[in-house]
Amino acid sequence: MVANGLHRKAVYDEFDGKGLVSSSLTMFLLYSRDLTEKGQTFEQFVKCKNDRRKRQMNDFVASFFKFQERKTTWQRETIGGITSFVTMAYIIFVNPQIMAAAGMDKGTVMLATCLAAAAGTLLMALYANAPFGLAPGMGINAFFAYTLCGAMGYTWEQGLGAVLLSGIIFVVVSVTGLRSRIISEIPMHLKKAIGIGIGMFI
Repeated sequence: MVANGLHRKAVYDEFDGKGLVSSSLTMFLLYSRDLTEKGQTFEQFVKCKNDRRKRQMNDFVASFFKFQERKTTWQRETIGGITSFVTMAYIIFVNPQIMAAAGMDKGTVMLATCLAAAAGTLLMALYANAPFGLAPGMGINAFFAYTLCGAMGYTWEQGLGAVLLSGIIFVVVSVTGLRSRIISEIPMHLKKAIGIGIGMFI
């Protein structure tokens, strides 16, 4: 008991020297069994707690995203995430260039592109729990700028109104299951040709 009390006094002096005695967290640490019984210094105790929190966070993320079920690891997911970002990053610069042809401000379009990609990817990760990155698609933006606002003569404000309506229709089609039926009717060679065509366009 005496040794334990002397150790607490030493810890108190150490905390006092750091200007932390008035903190309620310090008082909790001061009387913590981990700190008093193991004879840890303040730095050792904080490092131990931080390591434990890091392990808990890693375990939570691995459990939430089902690493074990999907037979993946932190390293594989990190490499996949970086690869996906590098593959998608071109849209940040290409989309504003295309949309500028419709009269839209490049800086605003770039910001909107980044926010839309971030929001879509976060929803895909946290709600759908799927490892996919989402961003504004090529093809539709070219149709918007060069056909809708170019050849057909609509303003970009009117064009965005059409985009809003098409988005509402797409949500309805997706919720009712009609989208899945339409996709299943598209021949596989045509699906591959669409992907190849977009790649060649880029």
